[in-house]
Amino acid sequence: MKTIFTKSLVALALAAAAGNAIAAVVPNPETNYSAQGVAGATSISLAALDVQLKAEYSLNDVITFTFTGGEVVLTGANPTLVGLAGAPDLSAGITLGYLNRTANSVSFRVTAIDQAVVPTTIDGSIRLAGVVLTKASVAASKAVNVTYAAKTIANDVLDAATTNTGKLLVVKEQFSVATTPFDAEVDVNEDRKLFSGVTPRADVLTITPTNNDTYTLAATLVGSTIKYKVTGDFTWVDQDANGTISAPELAQLAVAGGSAITAKALSTDLRTLTFTDTPVAATPVAVTVTANVSAAAPAKSLVTLNPGSYAVEATVAHTAPAGTVVLTKSGGSWTLNGSTVNVPYMVFGTLNTVQYGQIINVTNSSSVAGDIYVDVWGEDGTALVTNLKVGTATANSVTSIAGAVRTAVGAAGLTNGKASLRIVTNAPEDSVTVYSAYVDAGSRERAIVNNDSKVQTK
Repeated sequence: MKTIFTKSLVALALAAAAGNAIAAVVPNPETNYSAQGVAGATSISLAALDVQLKAEYSLNDVITFTFTGGEVVLTGANPTLVGLAGAPDLSAGITLGYLNRTANSVSFRVTAIDQAVVPTTIDGSIRLAGVVLTKASVAASKAVNVTYAAKTIANDVLDAATTNTGKLLVVKEQFSVATTPFDAEVDVNEDRKLFSGVTPRADVLTITPTNNDTYTLAATLVGSTIKYKVTGDFTWVDQDANGTISAPELAQLAVAGGSAITAKALSTDLRTLTFTDTPVAATPVAVTVTANVSAAAPAKSLVTLNPGSYAVEATVAHTAPAGTVVLTKSGGSWTLNGSTVNVPYMVFGTLNTVQYGQIINVTNSSSVAGDIYVDVWGEDGTALVTNLKVGTATANSVTSIAGAVRTAVGAAGLTNGKASLRIVTNAPEDSVTVYSAYVDAGSRERAIVNNDSKVQTK
């Protein structure tokens, strides 16, 4: 097989409107299709595709379009291929008859050409229309390309070039969400009840949903809902520690923005904040969640702010087609302006007739003294001790807190059992390490518990 016009170029483009031919040397981006629209469609009808010819075509030449990433629907009306007006004018004098179609291609034949009307086909344009792809194939591949090929009745290649392959469409998520996350630092000098370095003592999470409604087959957002969920530690909202969230306390979690925010609620375990917005325009409005930790009710909180991460979930409902999409994003985190060490396991009292002692030593290698606080949880996750000061780590010292922790745990009702600890020291994080172990009181055998200190003691 030989190639005719080896320097010829064919440009392929998906035209948004009919009659938009593309010059041979101009690349063309694919068209974005909504993933939600594709999911709700029965099939995907392609827009018109224009090709500029760079060879002389004759009677019985065969033209084939091959699709990658999309399967052609084999039923229904046949696709069409026609000449377009221009220079030269192919709108008359040439007939391109439908030949056949397969699962991935459509072919045509030059069935008539009047050279008196069409003295040349070079630089003339033709238009493919009426190609329908299966929804399943497009949804699975998320991208469809097309390759143009032509050959003579003698099987010689026409119009061969690397530009014969072009992008048709790409399937993208119509909806997305971005966040400007929580990023406050909990101040250990304020008993972990306020943020450090900010006035007012508040932290703001901004959630910005996006609707790319210019995508082809875009779903409709207006009149539907966006249900938001922010998960993390909201135990600080119960300022009076009575187990009930009052209206003034809930107001400390201020939700603003959006189009029509409703149904703000905090879960009973104080781990999930939910609210709903109903967009009134195609472009949804960003919402903010403000943690007003200094707007305490009562004025001095009885609970502490805990370091930890937050997560955002936005469930977008849409119509035409109807459906929902769940979007997730980080909501940021709160940190401490000191050292935090988690001890995952510690034994207290007597277990299986064996009595145990504890070794919990805090080493502060910095030149700064800092108070030491502990939080303790039982095996079932119940908080036994919260933000209890158990000592002071003086500069360049080792401080044992085992006795104070043991006393506090016993006072909380755990005399024989296991617990986990968080040790917070108001000193530079890189200068504080914790040695943790429990000891068999009879054999004096020591079991070291690995914690997440910067430097581990083995």
